Amino acid sequence: MMFRTAAALLVLGLAACTQPYSMLIAAPAPLRLPSVGRPPSLYVRPPVDLRPQLERDGDRPRVKYFVFLGLTFVSASRGTHLTGPGHFLPTLLPELHQSLLLHLRSTGLFAEVSPARGELSLETELLHLVAAQYQDEEGMATLGGGSFVDTRNFLPHGTATLRLRLRRGSRLLAERVVRGTFLGGPEVRIWNLGQVARQALAQALAQARLQVASWVLEQAYAGTDGARMRAHYGEEHEKGHTFFAHLVKRDRTGVVFTELHCPSGRVVRSQEVTGIPLVGSPGEWIVSPYDPQGVRYPVVVYDGLTQHLAEHFVLHRLDQLAAFHYLGAKLTYVK
Repeated sequence: MMFRTAAALLVLGLAACTQPYSMLIAAPAPLRLPSVGRPPSLYVRPPVDLRPQLERDGDRPRVKYFVFLGLTFVSASRGTHLTGPGHFLPTLLPELHQSLLLHLRSTGLFAEVSPARGELSLETELLHLVAAQYQDEEGMATLGGGSFVDTRNFLPHGTATLRLRLRRGSRLLAERVVRGTFLGGPEVRIWNLGQVARQALAQALAQARLQVASWVLEQAYAGTDGARMRAHYGEEHEKGHTFFAHLVKRDRTGVVFTELHCPSGRVVRSQEVTGIPLVGSPGEWIVSPYDPQGVRYPVVVYDGLTQHLAEHFVLHRLDQLAAFHYLGAKLTYVK
């Protein structure tokens, strides 16, 4: 009976001290994207919660042993803390809905982003939203009031996963799962574990914004003639233009984006970019299918660009990927 009472008090104490975090997340800086003619309107449907029951309920380490020795209690617990209801506000889903609206409005691609109507509609399913921290704890307490606790907290990590579906009426246009992850620091404890989940969700929302923007641009260029795109870059060639190539870093933490002049191949500027898909292997230069913001070029645009660049540079297609290695100007390239 004494063990059950002590364990119950411990559980209640942990639940009471958790801090709930808001999942209302402001959008990053607005995207800078080309005009798409007549902008469509977008209906963002309320998200559906499909998280596993364990993530909804949360979890905590189990007591490994609890021993009463005379006037002294000795206990140990080991296991993983998972975020639960106490780490989030009850308005989790409405906050996620509002965050989606803010992020998609910041693309600048829509005439209206509405929670009620639109030509296009976006469905969102919340598949995962969880933060976890492994803890190893041993303690001793006496009835006289003395106590000793040795706690080892491992670095917490968070994961957020969203499934997106873009529709026009009942017709499915595109579907993709996007993820966000975050590794917390040593300052994070059980009570504020919700902030790690929030950071992971912020990453997932940023990826969702880029994915929807890529889809809408692809729809805007649907039916565009490839020859027309090649002619466009031919006209640009007369006055000189630039394009982007990227290099995946050796540690795969991001890419080095380099703007190059066509037709000379001269480097205009370089910058390191994180948060975009890592196309290609480390150490390989790729004619980037993404812009530096992480928005994917429409297929017809990328094809027209690479066909034009192939007249001046050595390009090799990546195996089974719609992207090309960049190997330098033809005049300076030695095989």
